[in-house]
Amino acid sequence: FLLDDCYKNGTPCRIFCTQPRRLAAIAVAERVAAERREKIGQTIGYQIRLESRVSPKTLLTFCTNGVLLRTLMAGDSMLSTVTHVIVDEVHERDRYSDFLLIKLRDVLQKQTHLKLVISSAALDANLFIRYFGSCPVIHSKYLCKLLNLSIPALGLNNFSKLYQTVLSEGT
Repeated sequence: FLLDDCYKNGTPCRIFCTQPRRLAAIAVAERVAAERREKIGQTIGYQIRLESRVSPKTLLTFCTNGVLLRTLMAGDSMLSTVTHVIVDEVHERDRYSDFLLIKLRDVLQKQTHLKLVISSAALDANLFIRYFGSCPVIHSKYLCKLLNLSIPALGLNNFSKLYQTVLSEGT
């Protein structure tokens, strides 16, 4: 949504979206690229340890928490062209995600153009509001409906049925 909205409004956009695991980063990148009818590595890419499928045209990069943390440790200027950082599944805490949030808080004070989105299905928003200071919180009814689905009953082999169910529940 961010990428399309920025494109529609003619505003620059380059997004890094973290995932807690390598397989998740690859799978989400491939799904988003497929939804956009693109090949991976064009507008949508991923970067994990020892593997990168990005190009100069990549505007949305899915990566692990560790990859973004190492990028930031190389210097804050590495994010000079990035407009948004999305830390997804933030409730799945580990040493990389905790250190990443520490580093991002420091970076946000220096790079005021950067927008941080923290996302989780089981988020304690007050914890992050206290840590980052006053910030807007968006609660999504769509996500609440998604959480109420009986996903195990559908099974992973019935992804298209799950997708259709999510769409019908979300409207």
